[in-house]
Amino acid sequence: MPNADLPIMIVDDAKFSGAVIGRTLKAAGFKDIRTASSAQQGLAMLESRPVNVLIADWLMPEMDGLELVEAIKADPELASIPVILLTARSDDDSRLKGTTSGADAFLGKPFNSRELQGIVRNLLNLKAREREVNRLNRKLSEDVLKRYLPPDLVDAMDGILAAKSRDEWGEVFDRAGIIWGPVLTLDEVARDKQAEAI
Repeated sequence: MPNADLPIMIVDDAKFSGAVIGRTLKAAGFKDIRTASSAQQGLAMLESRPVNVLIADWLMPEMDGLELVEAIKADPELASIPVILLTARSDDDSRLKGTTSGADAFLGKPFNSRELQGIVRNLLNLKAREREVNRLNRKLSEDVLKRYLPPDLVDAMDGILAAKSRDEWGEVFDRAGIIWGPVLTLDEVARDKQAEAI
């Protein structure tokens, strides 16, 4: 089972429905369950304290679950949060609309408790793997940089290596082009020299 302390958010304007989902998750051992009664409240809460999985009802007033999913996926800081969309709509068009909006899973109402728990576990496991891949990528980047640059300089660039969003990585690579251009050229020359020696 994934870490039971990882935060999960339920966004549902129907208090009873949200309470049932919360009890279902607590019964599965999850401890940090946050609730929002509207999509706007959910977004505000996410901006201050992101979660590892979000469960949203599709039919809500003002901003519905579909619009919430689209807003989350459009925000680089929140886009990687897996979203489960809950709805009484079970037709193929609705499922297609839900998944193409960016929802990671789609669950009909009334839902099966074990199915919901299983989907949440799977998404938390995927999120944990994503974090591990990001950690390994940072380590690999650091190792590659240390191969070509003094370790002190690489350590000073630690904040750059920990950049989170794609936009920040774009800026990093734009700035690093000044360094990487000559480094890559030197690496190619070294490989050519090794090939000539063989």
